[in-house]
Amino acid sequence: MIDMTYFLSNLTKQHLQMQIFAVFYNEKDIFEKVLSMLKDLILNFKEPQAPESFLIGLKLPDQFELPDSILVFMHDWFPNHKFVHTRYMLIIPAVPIEYMIDNDVHYRIQPGQAFFSIPCQNRSLQPTYGDMERGYPRLMITFELSRAMYYLPDNFLLNITPQAEKYLQALLDAYQNQQKEDLSIQLFYLLRELSLHQSQEQPVHYSREVKKALNYIHYNLDASLQDIARFVNTSVSNLRFKFKNEIGLPPGEFIADYRMKIAKYNLATTDKRIDELAELCGFQSGYAFSHFFKKHTGLSPLAWRKENKSD
Repeated sequence: MIDMTYFLSNLTKQHLQMQIFAVFYNEKDIFEKVLSMLKDLILNFKEPQAPESFLIGLKLPDQFELPDSILVFMHDWFPNHKFVHTRYMLIIPAVPIEYMIDNDVHYRIQPGQAFFSIPCQNRSLQPTYGDMERGYPRLMITFELSRAMYYLPDNFLLNITPQAEKYLQALLDAYQNQQKEDLSIQLFYLLRELSLHQSQEQPVHYSREVKKALNYIHYNLDASLQDIARFVNTSVSNLRFKFKNEIGLPPGEFIADYRMKIAKYNLATTDKRIDELAELCGFQSGYAFSHFFKKHTGLSPLAWRKENKSD
């Protein structure tokens, strides 16, 4: 009679031995391949030229610098003022966003792209894009250099390649682990890679009327179409036509969307009272704000906050 316990025990041991044997030979095969590749690298290396001296090698360019004083953070909402500072900045959005540069040129930045801003540049985020639910989430990387370096992009708008994404991940890991040297080196790699893949997309050009209207709306959310048209010095019908043609929405719908972005963001991320939100969104009363909000979402502001409040 077969001792099943002994039989199963023996079978299990044999199975494990076969697994160990397979793993061993698999690792051995991999190791041999690595050695073969290493051997090829060594044997196929060709010196560009014979060294003049075995005591002097290739030197870094004169006055070469790596990025320093690096900050990495995430913004997800619309700032209420323009920024001008002395730091370089790399902006990587999670949703489509738009920036105005030096009070005139507009750039639309899509996910998969980055925006490079130089020191002392007048830069302001525009309300024309963004995400209704999440605002304007974007990764910001700022740094200092005492002089312009060859690896900095010449263009403002850049395309993120798979290789750039790897450098970005390594940069974020280094920042989270406070590995300062690695952080600087990875940012160097990222900037150099982005410099090689600069976008050919041209800036967005708005008409004088739309530019002035966008700026006025940002600071006057309670303005009527007549108020905006008067400020821009055009007719309401011409304002509607230009907005629809250049922004893709009539001005009334654009303002409503903008108010909703502000309302949803603050309901989800702050404890502001309804009357405070009403004022922030350009309404004369909490009742008017609540009526507007329910009309667009089907929920009261407090009911929407209960379902969407961030932890």
